[in-house]
Amino acid sequence: MRRVRRAAGGLVALAMALAAPDVRAEGERPETSHWVWAGLGMAIPTYFIGVAVHEGSHALAAESVGADVIELHLLPGVRHGKFYFGYVRVTGLESTAERVFFLTAPKLVDVTLLGSYAALVLTDTTPDNHYGRLALAVLATGFWVDFSKDIPAFWKHSDIVKVYDHIGATSELRRLPLRLIHAGLSAGAAYAIVRGYQDVFGDQSEPGAALVLPLLAGSF
Repeated sequence: MRRVRRAAGGLVALAMALAAPDVRAEGERPETSHWVWAGLGMAIPTYFIGVAVHEGSHALAAESVGADVIELHLLPGVRHGKFYFGYVRVTGLESTAERVFFLTAPKLVDVTLLGSYAALVLTDTTPDNHYGRLALAVLATGFWVDFSKDIPAFWKHSDIVKVYDHIGATSELRRLPLRLIHAGLSAGAAYAIVRGYQDVFGDQSEPGAALVLPLLAGSF
């Protein structure tokens, strides 16, 4: 319960950043270093939100098909000698379709949230508040990292590799088209995120920070 409260607190903090009135005029933005430190600070609650959403979506997917959630951990730790950021244990997944749905649930959430963010950026409807735009960009970065990290995964413990095996894509030749689709979706989301950071940083004299901050802020 305490972990869920922390994640909820992060959501509240981001919501406050989005809703707070912007006391600065458009031409009076803080220095780039202020943006970077603010973004790194936002990455902390973003991490807990991301883990809660990732593992929570696994759990909800399992419950929705009638399986039982045995364990749900939202903090980093070591299990059976292996490090994890979070994990969920379930029982009762009967069919291949149920297992695939369970394994892909976080990616489906990622796609939904990243698609929504891209729509906001590309239609120029992100918040007028500068820090609100930054909060959304940092949050989108975290979901992009979560969505993209399995593109080059080859180890058997990867959720996506397990999905490939379940659907019969057991060789890299068979997996290649699926990896390319995954990479294409990731590239499209990355474009929207870079555009989002460009909106945050505007025409300041240090545009490179718009590319550095996503790498530093991506945290789950």
